[in-house]
This record gives sequence, C-alpha cells and structure tokens, in this order.
Amino acid sequence: MLAVGTMAAVHKAGFSVLYNFCIAGFDNTELSAYLSPTLSTVDLQGEEMGRLGMDALLTLVFNEKHPPHTKNTAHLPDFP
Repeated sequence: MLAVGTMAAVHKAGFSVLYNFCIAGFDNTELSAYLSPTLSTVDLQGEEMGRLGMDALLTLVFNEKHPPHTKNTAHLPDFP
C-alpha cells in the first residue's frame, strides 16, 4: 500500500509515474491492477517464508527434521 500512496503523492506534486518515477510494490495487492498506470508488484509469499524460517530455526534449536511444506516451497540453504 506504500507504493499506492507514493503514486498519489507523485501525481499530486505534478509529476508523472511513467515519465519521472518508477514505482513498484511488494505486497501484490489486487488494487494494483486498477491503478493508472497499473502498478507492478512482487508477491513475497510472507506466510510461506515465515513457515520455512520457523522450520529452519526449529531444526537448528532441536536438531530435528521437520516435514517440509509442499505448497510453494522455497529452498533454503543448508545450515552447518
């Protein structure tokens, strides 16, 4: 939502998002498709990253293997 506010502030200041600024969002909000110009966004999959991070943390703390999540699984580096 920060990018949406930034686009409004750029327009209010008399500038153009297309010609004077490049703005991208990082929350993949549905609102981005309805803006003019449309807003490019990235889906960071925060919930999945949190799950994977917790699995890695629990593995380090308890030296146990936890079952990996299968939906949108990202690969984390191996820890020593």
